[in-house]
Amino acid sequence: MSSSAVLPWLVHLYTASGAVIGFVALILVEQAKFQSALWLMSLAVVIDATDGTLARMARVKELIPWFDGDRLEDIIDYLNYVLVPCLFLLRADLLPEKAALGFASLPLLASAYGFCQRQAKTSDHFFLGFPSYWNIVAFYLHVLLTPRWLNGLLIFVLSALVFVPIKYSRAESPKPASFPLKMEGILPRSMKRRSPASRQIPRNIQRARGARRLGRQPARPAASRTARAQSQSSAASAGSRASGASPAANHAAKLSNVASEMATKGDTRLRPTGILSPP
Repeated sequence: MSSSAVLPWLVHLYTASGAVIGFVALILVEQAKFQSALWLMSLAVVIDATDGTLARMARVKELIPWFDGDRLEDIIDYLNYVLVPCLFLLRADLLPEKAALGFASLPLLASAYGFCQRQAKTSDHFFLGFPSYWNIVAFYLHVLLTPRWLNGLLIFVLSALVFVPIKYSRAESPKPASFPLKMEGILPRSMKRRSPASRQIPRNIQRARGARRLGRQPARPAASRTARAQSQSSAASAGSRASGASPAANHAAKLSNVASEMATKGDTRLRPTGILSPP
């Protein structure tokens, strides 16, 4: 064996260590040490979330092309994601008493079908059908202390969803997710909340909507307001000269021009309100 193949084999050994973790977890479940078993199940999730990144860094498929790491990972995943959680559900008395064995068998059968699907993952790296996160299900049912009949119903529904081609969470994550947060993967893609950035509305649209609610016209640009004020002032001056208005009317026109200029500059303290009398 060449020295360049040592690192890829260490990565495969890292993946295979999940089998030992799953075996010890089975022993702890049989001994009713459920909290310790949950910790080992969490460790198995961490290994599963990181071995793919390590395999790409070590160029495993390039240096050991004849060894199928994907098949090794499927074997480990079925042990840690299906077999261990099903025994956990049975021994922790989380299922209806009279039909506990039958409910615990549903994930075993459904996930055996799911793991053998060649199209289990889409081209954009989403799981197609419920991705057999039974360890996450067992964790929450144990922590939340939900009724047994509800647990049985949930197991039945999720087992059926393995056969329904709905997109679920991404199959490849750039960062390893913590054990409780991976519950997000149980939800279909269509049920996930949109990010706040996708719900933002441009400010100009918000201002226009607010103006319509208050019965006002949306604010016009400063250039258009200036041109309008100038045209009004020039029209008033021309009208006063053409009509030979009295000094009082001329004084009112001047005050109107001053008020229009102040309004153009943004000063709203003085506005023309009709006929102004001389002082």
